[in-house]
Formats: sequence, C-alpha cells, structure tokens
Amino acid sequence: MVAAIVLLMSGFKGLFVPPPTEIIQEQPVYPGFRIAYALIYSYPAIYFLQRLGSLWRLLLEQKLLVLFVVWCGVSIAWSAIPGISFRKFAALSGLALFAAYFSTRFDYRQQLLLIHRACLLCLAFVVLTILALPQLAWYNDGRFIALKGIFDHKNILGCFASIGILSYMGFRRCSGLPIFSPWGVSLVGSYLTLIIFAHAITALLVLILLASALLLAALAKWFGPTHRTRAIALIIFCAVALLVGAMASDAVLENVGREKGLTGRTALWSACIDMGLRHPLIGYGFNGFWNGFGEPSRTIWLAFPWHPNHAHNGPLDWFLQLGAIGTVVALVWMWVILSRCRRLLTTSPLHVCLMVQWMFIAFTSLTESLVTAANTLMFLLLVQLSVMSSRLLRNQALAPGIAGNSADRTI
Repeated sequence: MVAAIVLLMSGFKGLFVPPPTEIIQEQPVYPGFRIAYALIYSYPAIYFLQRLGSLWRLLLEQKLLVLFVVWCGVSIAWSAIPGISFRKFAALSGLALFAAYFSTRFDYRQQLLLIHRACLLCLAFVVLTILALPQLAWYNDGRFIALKGIFDHKNILGCFASIGILSYMGFRRCSGLPIFSPWGVSLVGSYLTLIIFAHAITALLVLILLASALLLAALAKWFGPTHRTRAIALIIFCAVALLVGAMASDAVLENVGREKGLTGRTALWSACIDMGLRHPLIGYGFNGFWNGFGEPSRTIWLAFPWHPNHAHNGPLDWFLQLGAIGTVVALVWMWVILSRCRRLLTTSPLHVCLMVQWMFIAFTSLTESLVTAANTLMFLLLVQLSVMSSRLLRNQALAPGIAGNSADRTI
C-alpha cells in the first residue's frame, strides 16, 4: 500500500521523464509505470467484485462522485484527442476505485499513517537523489534553479512535502501523541526545506493550513456547537483572503523569487477563460484541451513561452475540460464534502483533521490543477475524504448515543 501511494504521488517519474524545460508535445511512454498502475487498480476491482453489496452501497452514498466520473467518461465523445481522453479516464476511474478501497479498508488514523510512511519513503529517496544524482534532482527553468527530486516537477515536490507535514501532524493528533516532539520538529523542518528549495508556493499554503488547524482545534475545544460553525466559517474566509492577498502581493512574490502576476498565472487564467467560453456548457472533453501545439491548446502555447500543460487552477481546468455542467457537479461535490466535515467537526475535536484536509485540497486547487489529473494523490485524497466523511456520519447515525466517543475511536 505504501509503494502504491508513492507511485500515485508521481514518485520516481522525475528520474525518467524529461526536465520541464524540454518542451515536447508527446511525453514518452514507459510501460513499467502503466503496468504498475494497472496492478494497483486491479486489486480494489477484485476486492469490490467479491463484495457487490458494499460496492452498491458505496455507489449510492457517493452519487456526486459517480456523476462526476460518468460525465468525464461521456465527455470523451467530443474530445479533440479521444485516445488520450480515454486513457486518462481509465486512470481516473481506477484511481477512484483505489481511493474507495483505501477509505473503506482502513480507518482514518491508519490512512494517515500509510500516507505518512509513503512521504517518509519519498523524503529519503529525494535526499538520496540529491546526493547521488544531482543532475536529475535539480533543474533550471530559466529564472532560477529549483529542486524537483524524484518527481517530474518542482510543484509536485512542494505538494508532496505539504502532504507529508499534514499527514504527520494529523496522525499524531489522531493518536493522542504530542506533535512538536524533537523528531517532529526535524521532520517538518526537512519538508519545509524541500519546499523552499523547490520555490513552491505550496509553502504558503502549508503555513496557512497549520495556523488554521490550530485555530480550529481551539474552537472545537472552547466554543459550543452554536458558535463553532460561524467561527469556522470566519476562519476559512480569513484564510482564503490571506492566501489570495499574499499571492497577489508583488512584494511577497518578489521576496520569494517569483514574478508579478503569479508567474504568469493570471494572464493564463484570462486566456483559459476566453477559450472555455467557446464551449461553455460541455467543454473540450476530459483531458481533451491540452494538446501542445495541436488544437485546441495551440493558441495558448503560442501566447505563453513557458508552454503550460494545465490551467494552474482546478475549477478553471474543470471548466475547460468538462464545461459548466461538469464544473457545477464538481463544486457541488466539494461543497457536500465540506458540509459533512463541518457536521463531523461539531461532534469530535479529532475530526479537525478532515476539515484541514479539505482546506488543503481547496487551497491547492487555487494555483494547481492536480485534483483531476490522472494517477495523482490529490484526487485520491478528495475521494478518500468524501468516502471517509460519509462513513463516519453513517457510524454516528447507527450509534447516536455514543457518537462523540465512537467517532474518536473510529478516526
């Protein structure tokens, strides 16, 4: 399971794929990775085929997830590159099945432990790559030298390091162990060091999330249920405002070595909106827009010398690929998950980890498009959160008299 999570983090791809500065339209195919992903996704398929009753109940509980995946599959019909769209859709479906298995097979504390161990393994290999293969661990994108380690991009490294921090702190909290032990401080410091050398904006997300987690935990302890929901909503609003304000501040961006305008993201967002409005309802098909110098992404690649391969914004990429219909389904699904996390937060302080996980996914989606990318941990985390929140609410409904205590033990 740990090895599967490492691969879903895009671990070791950076040792094989070309550096991001080498612009190519078709990435080379490595059968080894495809075979590994097929093996990862085949096991949960066999597992659920032997438990059709559990699968049926899961599908009924996760109607919005099913609707989102089905719409991704239907959109292949009008994709400009149907072959790639079908392959990406197969990967997305397999990943959703694996995430469902992961969420039902283990309790939340075990899930965090497995993710934590996977991040530790990646951390060890990143350090090893820096020492043994520095020419593969670093790359120059024309503005600065950045660290990517065993991953295929510096932003993936920053995302992995953020997940490493959150999974460690979440597991310690769910286990009733102190978070700021000597080992914990050194581990978090190591992850933050990787984020700094990767020049990843995810570092800012981590700081906001950690502060939000502490505030949410304090609210869950000191405030009653009546005021807690309003306070949580206020904290989320303030965190989003702080994030957007920090990213838009020229002074902050220049201090961390980034250009104004979020390294060209704001101009890219404008161009993507213009392209999306040409097919506003149904989009260009799942993974059917970004086709290098081919259509339909040719206009954007000609306009941006750094040749983006996604919109650097989750909802905007949904709009490009799936149109307004798919975007609404995805946003409603996210809102339902948030609602479940909020309800759980009022029953047990330990469920703050679920809320922090949702916030991490939402904040990361502001500047990256990792949620619906094929074979990525971000979509696994979203499906895991959706399934796990439903599972905990169902358990509490079965035992309302001991909801708080049973939830603590379950998580």
